Amino acid sequence: MLAICLAASAVVGGVASSHASTADRLDRTRAHLEALTGEIATQSRAVEDARAAASDAEARAAEADQALVPLIVHRVEVAQRVAAVQAELAAAQERFHDAVVQAFIAAPGVQPGADTFAAVLDASSFEDLQDQLAFGEAAANVRAKSIEEVTVLSRQLTSRGSTLDALIAAAQDVRARRDVAVQEQQAALVREQQAMNALSAARTEVVALIDRLRAKLAPKDVQDVARAFQGDNNISYGKWAEAFLQVMGAARCHANLVVAIAWQAQEGTQAAWNPLATTHRMDGSTDFNSVGVQNYRTLGQGLEATKETIENGWQTYGYGAVIRSMRDCADPLDTARAIAASSWCSGCAGGQYVIGIVPAVEASFETYYDL
Repeated sequence: MLAICLAASAVVGGVASSHASTADRLDRTRAHLEALTGEIATQSRAVEDARAAASDAEARAAEADQALVPLIVHRVEVAQRVAAVQAELAAAQERFHDAVVQAFIAAPGVQPGADTFAAVLDASSFEDLQDQLAFGEAAANVRAKSIEEVTVLSRQLTSRGSTLDALIAAAQDVRARRDVAVQEQQAALVREQQAMNALSAARTEVVALIDRLRAKLAPKDVQDVARAFQGDNNISYGKWAEAFLQVMGAARCHANLVVAIAWQAQEGTQAAWNPLATTHRMDGSTDFNSVGVQNYRTLGQGLEATKETIENGWQTYGYGAVIRSMRDCADPLDTARAIAASSWCSGCAGGQYVIGIVPAVEASFETYYDL
């Protein structure tokens, strides 16, 4: 009898221990889930901060480029004027030299510009004196004019040379500012990619946790994660996908739900009522980030903005092919390829935009639907 009691006590103790162990694991898991949720929020902010920094640096680089063009044009013009003045100065100096030589040839022994007393002493007659004085005055005038011309051109050359030096210095300063801006942009893009990688890893881990403990988690646990994924002003990926498909006139088949959910998860934005991150402005909408992604006032406004964006780029941006694929309930990867081939986010995710996340959504459909 004692043995039976001891055995029963052991079983009861084991069951209690098992319950306690399960509860502890669940508490640890919830704590881990909460930590990951915080990490998602942190990395989401880091992504947006990096994007804003990259956008600002790109704008400053573009501004520097615009400032540099007229500087270079002006510098070329001034350099051409400097070259012209140099040519004029050389010609003036040559004319001055010729005038002096001609003066010596025309009146041997008489210095152009010599004083009148010397001319009187050298004259052999009154007529000769008059000729000597007239020639001396003419030679002096030619020399004075040549000297003045050379002096003026020399000053112009100095002034324009200084202007050219200033333009070169200004251009070098603008280039330096542009180089700094480009370097800052590249560094911001690296930070953005690092934050996106960390964000993707945290999201993947969260989805795996929810998949594994789905039956044991309270609805609030999942809602908290969804809020970290999308912010406060959104509904779950699945509910929005259903509303979007209805607005676009496409069936709410499983294939379409998968790709519409994958599209939202790929964007991963926290913009209000705007899970596909369109920049289409609506009445009362506001900027969510520096790129111009909009915050919408209501679910209906966000759906209408997304619809207008797609319709406005039906042919030009290839969005029509996406909706046609959805209306055919095509395989989610086929529709994802149409999205990647469009201009919605051309070249994003290494060309695997939406395509790369479709398998994960298919594997964890219920979890992604609720996020």
